[in-house]
Amino acid sequence: MSDVKTPDQMAEELAEAHYSGGMEVDEIYRLDSDVESDDKTVRLLEITPDTVPAGIAPVVLGTHSASGMIYPSVVVTVTPEEFTDELRERLRREYGWTVGRKYQKPTRSKRVARK
Repeated sequence: MSDVKTPDQMAEELAEAHYSGGMEVDEIYRLDSDVESDDKTVRLLEITPDTVPAGIAPVVLGTHSASGMIYPSVVVTVTPEEFTDELRERLRREYGWTVGRKYQKPTRSKRVARK
């Protein structure tokens, strides 16, 4: 049995880290690709009031094995007001992504302690 984490496990860890970070994050969703492929990129959509309305501006992050990020990732951050059916349609039409699983905020006892 392999100890290598799956993209789903990494997405869960990344979502938990982003919820526990310094920025207020209301919701995090997995962005699923409409295209069947071997691409293991982890894509997250973050809804936060701590950003400016800028539309869909994917931030592409490479791997970082030392921190457990063994797959590339993409994060799209939007305001609550931008998170509309129109945005969902643009994600699908322009990027081939659909809004998937919603990640729950970790409980207080599970949140990462900040120094």
